[in-house]
Amino acid sequence: MSVRTRWVAVGASALAVALTVGLAPAARADVDVRTPYEAQVSCDPRPKPGVTRFAALMRAKYDPTGYIGTYRPCAGDTSEHYDSRAMDWMLNVKNPAQNRIAYKVTRWMSANGGANARRFGISYMIYNHLTWKVYRSERGWYPYTGAVPHTDHVHFSFSWDGAMARTSAFSGRVNRVIDLGPCQVYAGQFAPLRTGIRTAPCPTRLAKAPVSIYRVAVYGQRSAQIRVAQRLLGATADGSFGPGTFSKVAAWQRGHVPVTGALDKATWRRLTGK
Repeated sequence: MSVRTRWVAVGASALAVALTVGLAPAARADVDVRTPYEAQVSCDPRPKPGVTRFAALMRAKYDPTGYIGTYRPCAGDTSEHYDSRAMDWMLNVKNPAQNRIAYKVTRWMSANGGANARRFGISYMIYNHLTWKVYRSERGWYPYTGAVPHTDHVHFSFSWDGAMARTSAFSGRVNRVIDLGPCQVYAGQFAPLRTGIRTAPCPTRLAKAPVSIYRVAVYGQRSAQIRVAQRLLGATADGSFGPGTFSKVAAWQRGHVPVTGALDKATWRRLTGK
């Protein structure tokens, strides 16, 4: 079996085989397009197939090493966890076995200009005070100065192509078309949920968001205000923004306001009139 045939094998064994036999990264011309940084603009708790399949590959090779988490309730900082395009793999630098796994995987991904990272659609990685970014791959690994040193986990962020399993590690086909993800409609508010591939730039001038007395609320949060929306939407009024409320919000938004899946200002204003 050729190296190329082995590489495009689809399923949970693909990375396990690659790591076991020590596949060398192919020539850069044979790998997926290098994507730019794609900032998180939506709040989307729905699991992304590329991220979940990548997590399954890690678990298949190294199970039961390290808890893996993806979504995190949306806030105002930078985190692809908010649209489920990021994965934290809980490997601790103080544990020699876990540390070896972390370095083996991350350095395999970043080798040869990040050929393997591009195959998986990995945008950047952070571990043990260092970061590597596919869109700045010429810098290699360099110091990470964020507030969290990432000594107890590896952070992987994915491009939209990687998150949606459109890259060659998942599809077996080299991806040449970059999916830039959703665009915001209102300034300072979450973008609509992704519905398909977007290749054109987003508008640079955005409308002002409607005004509402209610606070923006998202999946994973709890509040008395969420209970108000739940009553109006016919959801269980427990104040917890869970899967049922998310489905109700997104369904109501269709035909009324941009479908963001969040109780944003436009939704609150149209829903309550306040």
